[in-house]
Amino acid sequence: MLWDGLSKGTLNNVLNLLERGKKVVVYFNPSLVCSWVERGARCGRPAQYG
Repeated sequence: MLWDGLSKGTLNNVLNLLERGKKVVVYFNPSLVCSWVERGARCGRPAQYG
């Protein structure tokens, strides 16, 4: 998912997918960071890969 850090709709979609046990990749546009998110993960600063 591409997230600008502001959209509540995108954040809601991420949470819905996690509730269904899906893995989600979030591309956080302002920081140019791509993060893997798994169910039970804490919200906060995204992990950096690469």
